[in-house]
Amino acid sequence: MTQEKVMLHELTRSGFQAWLERDNPLVIVAVGSIEQHGPHLPLGTDSLSALFISQRLAKATGALVVQPCWPGYSPHHMGFAGTITFQHDTLLAVLIDTIESLVHHGVSRILMLNFHGGNREVVAAAERLARRRFDVQVMNVPFFETPPSENETGEELDLMDFHSGTSETSFALAAFPELVEMERVEDWKPSMKLPQQLQQLKEDGLEPGFINRLAELYLNNSHEFSADGIWGFADPNLADADEAARQVDVALQRMVRLVEAWKKLP
Repeated sequence: MTQEKVMLHELTRSGFQAWLERDNPLVIVAVGSIEQHGPHLPLGTDSLSALFISQRLAKATGALVVQPCWPGYSPHHMGFAGTITFQHDTLLAVLIDTIESLVHHGVSRILMLNFHGGNREVVAAAERLARRRFDVQVMNVPFFETPPSENETGEELDLMDFHSGTSETSFALAAFPELVEMERVEDWKPSMKLPQQLQQLKEDGLEPGFINRLAELYLNNSHEFSADGIWGFADPNLADADEAARQVDVALQRMVRLVEAWKKLP
């Protein structure tokens, strides 16, 4: 199913009411952030990414998209200029109020698509609270946690490609290349500094997944361990927009199957 308009705010009231009369209408709530993304990616990378994916999913499934806010929960990036962060309870209130409004108008299926790791717990809480408070079907789908491609190796984990490195730059070049300024990372060298003991564990061969999990306990504020705001050792100049587009297509196909299966249920 395809439709011309997918953003709720672009519809007229009459158009929205007509859309509500479809079988099992579903609204996607896109959630991201406004925060530093290294020297080269736009501050709105996460919100732009959430919107990009949500619109494509909506066009394929007949859903509508709501983006109730651009900022998210990003206190860990406030050491770099341009970041705007909500308090966690502010973001939670925005999401709950958005869902309540949709439910009031007759929407009973709501998918929250989050593209910012810092929002993870807040969005999960909104999902759980909304289900019980409004007796509505709410699903939380963090797109960045989709399973890796079959050809992905442990190298990405070893490079700690957390933020604004190869993978996120690849996605940005595939989704909104006109906003990416690659000239700002020419001759890039990693500036990330791990605590000495953690670096030693890495050099001793502790598996990358454990290193990354333990690192979360120490890497609280990006400006304290990265001079340029890029988390990890993955060179953004190695970005591959074509491969990112392929992975997005695969992930979107899976999400379309999920939504279509969901809409068959009572």
